Amino acid sequence: YNDACRRFKIPFDTEYGTDKSLVREIVIEAVKKIPCVKHGDPRYPDPQVWLAQLGDNSLIFELVVWVDLHVKIPG
Repeated sequence: YNDACRRFKIPFDTEYGTDKSLVREIVIEAVKKIPCVKHGDPRYPDPQVWLAQLGDNSLIFELVVWVDLHVKIPG
């Protein structure tokens, strides 16, 4: 618990027929712009998007990211 970095799993869904590769690309590109998200650090895996489930009405993904809790987000 001495490490300021924590892993978060953030669920989200899209409609059936959505291009899964495009979803991964867009979400990972967007999340890498957030200052507290770890990427390019060999100690932590880069952000990932997993297809977690096939829901009744949607594809359910999980965004998995490591976040440095000491980094302040502007705003």
